[in-house]
Amino acid sequence: MTTNADESLRTTLAKFNLTLAEYVMLNLVRYEPRHVNDAPGYARGLVTDTSVPVPTVSECKAAIRTLCDRNLARVIDLDSQREIRRFVSSLNCIGPTDGIPLIGQFDYTIDGASLCRDVLNFANSDFGDDYYWHNYVCFIRRRSLTIVYTFDSEWADDSITSCELVPVSDWEPIGIWRSQWWHEIPSGYRRECLPDLD
Repeated sequence: MTTNADESLRTTLAKFNLTLAEYVMLNLVRYEPRHVNDAPGYARGLVTDTSVPVPTVSECKAAIRTLCDRNLARVIDLDSQREIRRFVSSLNCIGPTDGIPLIGQFDYTIDGASLCRDVLNFANSDFGDDYYWHNYVCFIRRRSLTIVYTFDSEWADDSITSCELVPVSDWEPIGIWRSQWWHEIPSGYRRECLPDLD
């Protein structure tokens, strides 16, 4: 029996000319970029508990090559770090709160990031809401202060409590911000916290 999600996946792969392994590798970058050597195995682990069929490690390794050949992904080097920094500095927003990708990581190109926003957009009801976007919390740890960024302040309050941080400011609306360099979040909040010293 075919589910709506299965049919949507097949339609998406055809529409954007992606293999299943390419889709899975693009999905990895969206949620947690990894060093290129670790990326295939880690990407497979992200889909083992979903309805997406799990491609082999060799298929995922081949997908890295084809995505790079298609200029949708790249292995980060000094030049790509510089390009990302230039891109981010041209934007009027906070972030990226997660920093710039590390050398050796498998990550998007600008074209790949644009494609991924189209493939895995937030309004695709067959795939459900983007859990990461709604529940993402970023902790920027400084010597005497932790700054918390989030889209959903109620969700972040739970994370602050579980991390034993003590808020020292109210939630401040911050407007558009970026967690990853390519991931624009339309609105969010920032709050300052101290470690719980009890």
